Amino acid sequence: MIPINNNIQKMMKVYKINEGISFSFPSNWLVEHDNNLISVFDPQNGVGALQFSIYEIKDTNSINLVEKLSDYLEEKHGAVSVKLFIDYSYSDLTDEDGVYWRYWLFSKKNRIIFVSYNCAQEDIGQEDTEIMQIIKSLN
Repeated sequence: MIPINNNIQKMMKVYKINEGISFSFPSNWLVEHDNNLISVFDPQNGVGALQFSIYEIKDTNSINLVEKLSDYLEEKHGAVSVKLFIDYSYSDLTDEDGVYWRYWLFSKKNRIIFVSYNCAQEDIGQEDTEIMQIIKSLN
């Protein structure tokens, strides 16, 4: 578990996606919303980008989060390990080009929220505190 820096928490803005879904992000980061893709990144000192895609699903209870994320990642990266936490599935990997990826799949308010983060392999960990704070704030 990555500790949360309380100083960062005090400097957060809230971004409302739609109908009650929102997340908090550092005030010095930017949010770009293009159709169904929301990108969050630090334009000055950032090393990666966090992206959200939201899909409306009538019955989220019937969705197996591990299976859905595994299916998506296997098409893109081959066999991967996907873990289930309380309310989301998660995976991380480094692809053949040396790009590090983290993926999450959430089920919230009749929606499936697909989240990805990527950065160069040598930059792994530099934005962990901020990324985890954003992820934990998703509601």
